[in-house]
Amino acid sequence: MAWSSVSCLWIQPRVGAATAPFVRNTVRVASGYVESFRTHANYLRSFAMLCVSPYHTGVSLLSLPLSKQLAHLAPVVVALPSMTPPATAKPDLSQVQTSLVNAWGTELLLAFGGQLASEEELLRLMNNWAVVQAYYVGYHAVQALLAARGQKRPESHPKTQAQFAALWADRTLQLPPWTLASCDGGWCNPPPQHAIDDSLSQWSRCDSHSCWSLAAKALRTTREEVVPERLSAARDRKRVANRKAWREEEQRRVDMGKRPHKEPDWPRPQLTAAEKREVHGKVRSYTVLDYLYRLRIKTNYEDAGMFIEGPEDHLSSRNVHNDLVAIAGCTLLVHELHIAAAVGRDQLLEWVDAWLGPNAHGQQLGLVLRRDLIVSYAR
Repeated sequence: MAWSSVSCLWIQPRVGAATAPFVRNTVRVASGYVESFRTHANYLRSFAMLCVSPYHTGVSLLSLPLSKQLAHLAPVVVALPSMTPPATAKPDLSQVQTSLVNAWGTELLLAFGGQLASEEELLRLMNNWAVVQAYYVGYHAVQALLAARGQKRPESHPKTQAQFAALWADRTLQLPPWTLASCDGGWCNPPPQHAIDDSLSQWSRCDSHSCWSLAAKALRTTREEVVPERLSAARDRKRVANRKAWREEEQRRVDMGKRPHKEPDWPRPQLTAAEKREVHGKVRSYTVLDYLYRLRIKTNYEDAGMFIEGPEDHLSSRNVHNDLVAIAGCTLLVHELHIAAAVGRDQLLEWVDAWLGPNAHGQQLGLVLRRDLIVSYAR
């Protein structure tokens, strides 16, 4: 039985006795799991590709270890104008350290999980939680940076996600994938060298060019998921406004001595084209952190079988895990270098070494891969 190469994972069939349970499992599950997995595995690959491909050409992402990806990313980060903290910033050092410790610990659990899960069934289950861990790495990282820049730590997921967008996507910066976003009328910070092709199939091969369009599609579809809810809320507000206006007008009639009318039932009104455009325009920019949150909700509540039943072989599950580890590690480096600019390199290194002391365990994972880069590039 052969599998077609649909996504950028370019899956090859496995042969031998070990293949049989997988084949039976694939036949048993609904095709929706497979299709959903292919889509989101490709989206994750596109974000992982954007963590390195704009900063290093000529080498396949698959052949570049995470340590090398981080090494290519670091000098690009420190050259950004965003490295300059606000002049009046007063860091909340205790909160910065707390948030960083949460991010580092979550990242290490994510990376360790992939090493421990040598069996395919365990790795599939691990990926369900790896998505959650990757999201929380970004969640804690942006909260640490906000505290380092003297801002109050957001107390909810929507506020944290909005602050992530404000820090990265709502500015004129080129640091994909963090600065790329879906916004009203198109894209924030699209690639300067070529146009985004929104018609590209989500199963198209992922390379250094198509990764932009695939990531943009992931962001657009994430943003569009909130639009129906916003339109529904706008219809409710319009109904309230119509009822209020009718009652005010009716009160004026009664005050003039006219006979009162019976109040109508007030069905939910439709929105005009202009009102719909206004609703769309008020939906904020949506970033990679919003996409990871979308996956977190999907795998925990809506489609828990996607990463368990959807993969076509062990390699596809392994690639998803590696991509999540890469996205998490690169996201942390971007935020760590900005945090160092706000609190000082020595302060950040003090926290780094204090955490690595009991937690490194001699493994080349997580923060260990970034310590020397922080020494070399942090200001």
